[in-house]
Amino acid sequence: RDPPSVFMGRRLQLEFLLRRAKELQPEREALAAILPPRMKKTIGRLHLPLIWALATAAGFEDTAFVEALQFGFPLTGPLRAGGVGRHLDNPRLARGKKEGSRYVPSLDELHQQCESLNRITLARPPPEDEVAAKVWEKSLQEVQDGRLGPLRDVSSLPLDQVLLVPRFGVWELRSKGWRVRVIDDYKFNQVNSAATLYETSFVDTLDDITGTIVELQRALAQAPGPPPQCGPRVSLGLDDFVGAFKTISPAEDQRWLAWVLIWDPVEQCYKAAEMYGCPFGALGSVLAWHRVGLFWRTIMRRLFNIPMLLYVDDAQLVDAAAFGTQAQHIFQALTEATGWVLDAEKRQPLGPSAVALGAKGVLGDSGLSWTLDKERADDLERQLEAARAETSAARAEAERLRREKTEARKP
Repeated sequence: RDPPSVFMGRRLQLEFLLRRAKELQPEREALAAILPPRMKKTIGRLHLPLIWALATAAGFEDTAFVEALQFGFPLTGPLRAGGVGRHLDNPRLARGKKEGSRYVPSLDELHQQCESLNRITLARPPPEDEVAAKVWEKSLQEVQDGRLGPLRDVSSLPLDQVLLVPRFGVWELRSKGWRVRVIDDYKFNQVNSAATLYETSFVDTLDDITGTIVELQRALAQAPGPPPQCGPRVSLGLDDFVGAFKTISPAEDQRWLAWVLIWDPVEQCYKAAEMYGCPFGALGSVLAWHRVGLFWRTIMRRLFNIPMLLYVDDAQLVDAAAFGTQAQHIFQALTEATGWVLDAEKRQPLGPSAVALGAKGVLGDSGLSWTLDKERADDLERQLEAARAETSAARAEAERLRREKTEARKP
């Protein structure tokens, strides 16, 4: 089809789907009304009938996707990606904490160890003060957003029936400076060790983005109509989901694994709360979100002929430059209609250049070039300097201990 027909076809398709979203609104409200309270602010925000209609129209291969959204995703145990991950001929076992073994506890064994594992978790020292304050602040925001249940005293919980996961934070550099990323340590409490992977997730790389751009450039060069006057024929943009894992819920039968332990820097003690969204740190959450990402990639490609590539919750859009920002407009309109939210601050509008996976891609008349993004380069340089300083400090400490040992041996 010629580009003008593609452009108009997309517009008509979007208008039809947005009308369909309104028609399905009563069904959406009826489904949301019967959801358990813990899902009201996660799955309750999603337009499940519209998601089902989109998946059906696009022939999405994950036929159990909408059911999984409605009833929740497993955090561990036997893990699959709805048939849209990479199939493993031999199931992959997670390494347990027993050194040199392939210990993979069953869920029943893990449940029987709740009390003993919780004692170990509660003995874990709290994060350093500044990190603890940031983690606490973000956790309170999750409570306010309805994605974390009420904070409770640990003594009020049946510690032989729920398995606590310690929450910690790590510093990371972003475009607006340093921030703390919150992680729930499912490796520490053995939950990830109970996972058996039958499929794995995958991400698109710079090579995939490059190949898509080259393929689209070739197709546009062969399309009917006059050639563009000047500039690149293809544009690249980026969008990022808000919340990602937190927008979907753990399965009902694994709620006992969704209790997080958070250090309260004010009262100087641990508090606990149930996580209503899938936690960042559980292997099952990765596969669950992979299914969401593959859903969106399928919708954009098959219903709108828009190449979308994914790196976890980052969506890279590739489109004909002549179409302006139509692809991003469609993506945003559909995510809003289905209940997901895109991060306006992280959006990179479709154009001749964008930063993806730490590299800056620039499209010109002569083709595509990638260079290391300055922010990423500066971050790597800081990490290198920190590593050098750490190594120097370790060497100095080793030399000091060597001298002390030598002095101690003198008569």
